[in-house]
Parts: sequence; C-alpha cells; structure tokens
Amino acid sequence: MGIIVFLGDSITDAKRKNSPNQLGYGYVNMLAESVKDSDTSWNIVNRGVDGYITERVARGLHHDCISLHPDYVSILVGTNDIGIIVQSQASWQDKLYLLEDSIRSYHEMLFDLSRETNAKVITLEPFVFPKDDKYQDWIPWQKKIKTKRKRY
Repeated sequence: MGIIVFLGDSITDAKRKNSPNQLGYGYVNMLAESVKDSDTSWNIVNRGVDGYITERVARGLHHDCISLHPDYVSILVGTNDIGIIVQSQASWQDKLYLLEDSIRSYHEMLFDLSRETNAKVITLEPFVFPKDDKYQDWIPWQKKIKTKRKRY
C-alpha cells in the first residue's frame, strides 16, 4: 500500500469535506476512482483547502503531508496568489515582491519534501480560464509564476 497526498487550494479541495469519501468532487476523486481497481492499494489523502495561497500550504506541510510519510505528493498552488496580486492596489514593484514570496514558499515546500521524505513530487502549474475576459489580466501573472518557478 502507498500513500498519495494532494496539496492545494479550492481546485484540489473540490468541496472535500462535503463529499462522502473526503476526496472532493474534482481531480483527486477522479484519480482515486481510476486507481481503485489497480493491483496496488493506495491511500489517497486530499489536503486541499479552499482559499489557501502557497505560503499557507507551505506552513501546514509538516502536519498535512510530511507526518503521513507519503510515497507521492501532488501540489497545485498559485492560482489564489495570482488573484491576490492582480486585485492588489500595490505598486508594480510590490506585486513583484508578492510573486517572489509565493515562489519562495513553493520552493521551500519542495526543499522540505526532498529533505524529509522519499516521496516523488508531482507539481501542477496554476492555471486560469478567462471567461468573458474576466480573468484576462491574470494571464501575464500566471506566465510569470510559471517562468520563475522553473528558474529555481
């Protein structure tokens, strides 16, 4: 048996606390359904929390993930960080500092996972679906976060 822990925001959470299996109604549950008949028995744990930014996920890393001794960890964070940056009245430079804080928290998570577990880590990029141009101004920040994460 192996343990897979999913970390993230509302996209990962997917109303997990209201779902019968505590995995939510999104991609975590879909994966659980697809592997339940496999030869390997997986314990799948959803630790996504609606509204969390990267720093908040990183703060709970030990309690929510490392303490479980996972074999795999999936991380999908950054969308809420982008939303905060875009909606902030801060200067362009201060928005860049917010972006750097997010990236620093992300890399601290990866470092802690590599240092304190033998888990294989699956990272997913934050994404934005612009609907009726509502989130169009989020896309440049989504591209920035993606580019800067890869540089480290």
